[in-house]
Parts: sequence; structure tokens; C-alpha cells
Amino acid sequence: MPINPKTGKQREVTEEERVRVIERRGDGKTYRQIAGEVGLSMSEIARIWKGWKIESKLHAAHRSGRPQKLNICDIRHLRQLVDKDPSTSLSEITVRSGLNVTPWTAGRYLQKEGYWVRIARKKPYLDSRKMRKRYIWCLLRRKWGPERWKTKVYTDECVVVMGTRGGPKKVRRATRAHSPTDSRYLAPTYHSGRFSAPF
Repeated sequence: MPINPKTGKQREVTEEERVRVIERRGDGKTYRQIAGEVGLSMSEIARIWKGWKIESKLHAAHRSGRPQKLNICDIRHLRQLVDKDPSTSLSEITVRSGLNVTPWTAGRYLQKEGYWVRIARKKPYLDSRKMRKRYIWCLLRRKWGPERWKTKVYTDECVVVMGTRGGPKKVRRATRAHSPTDSRYLAPTYHSGRFSAPF
């Protein structure tokens, strides 16, 4: 294959070069003469002419490219690990999978499957008991009218976090297949380590 003078790497022979080789060879010129005119090696010119005589081939053959590092089962295994624990880092996922790949490769395959890193949405942590209490609270007040609600006073609060590590929680999820409000992709908030200043 010819060498690209800019990159120093091999490049594909263009269709124009193949046509020039076939025309000159059809005119009876030798491989050496064609090589001097076109700028290709004699072995490359011989391959082009042989392909044209036997198969009338003008274009380069299709190449399958580099073989895939992971098969379908390996990719499915990665997806199961991410779905089970979306906040796990790529390094931990790679170790748990037992696959002989780097975290970067595992992340690349997950991106092809639609899994991207997203910041988890914050939501107060509620266990089953608290959920039921809120549900009952809403049932008891669902028929209240505007005048009844005006008799209630609600205050907002400014939350100050003390002694806890900041930064948003990140999760890995399939953007189209999984809802951001799924409990697996939420960042629960707690009252520990903080105090409120009403205003």
C-alpha cells in the first residue's frame, strides 16, 4: 500500500490511481514504467492489474476491521452490573466483570449501549413508613378548598451543610431506557450533619 507523506502511514489506493494503472497497463506499459508515472510500487500495480483481469475489480475489497474486544454476552454482563449499582465507578465495574479489558474500553462499550454518566436527582429519603404517612396526609386534605389552605402558614428554610463532603452524586444509566426518577438513579438527602435557618 502507498505511504501518506503527511502522516507517514499506509493509505488506500484511490480509484483514480487504479484507473490510471489499468489504462497504462492496457496500453502495454511495463510495471516499472507505470510505477514511475503513477507513484505506486510495482507489487501494488501487479495486484491492481490482477484484480482487474480476474474479477474486473476497480474498488478496494471491504475489510472487517479490528475484531471486537467484547462479545454480546460480555456487553450484557456489563449492562447488568451497571443496572444493579448505577453509582459504581468504571474501575469497580471492570473488576467485578472479570473481563480482560481496561475501564476505558468498558466505558466505551457502555456508551455504545446508551449508558452515560448523569448527575443524580436529589430527593428526600423516604422509607415505606414515611411514604405511607405522606400518602395518608394527602388523602385527609385532598378535598380542602383554597380558603382552608389560606389559613395555614408555611415557611421556607435555608439549609447549611456542615462536616459533610460536597459534590453531586453521579450515576450511569441508559438515557432513553431508564427514567431519571427511578429510585436507583436518585441521590437521597438526609437531615444528619446539617441545620436549618428559617426566614
